[in-house]
Amino acid sequence: MHDTIQIIPSDKIDQAKWNACIEQSASRRIYAKTFYLDLLADQWLGFVKHDYDCVMPVTWRKKDSIRYSYHVPFIKKLGFFAYK
Repeated sequence: MHDTIQIIPSDKIDQAKWNACIEQSASRRIYAKTFYLDLLADQWLGFVKHDYDCVMPVTWRKKDSIRYSYHVPFIKKLGFFAYK
């Protein structure tokens, strides 16, 4: 079976599964939880592998029809989070 990575907008993410993955990962950070990202980021989306086995938040903005990733103040570090 091939594992696929889905790109899911923040409003379509299963928050319970996302936050459970963050909590169970070796490098869990509050910055990657959905409520924290919703509060501080202008926009964000998630890369989700399989059934939330591995997740990665990406914060983004749009300027002149170009989307770009940016560093959000008060979010120290983001990256991949996995529990399997």
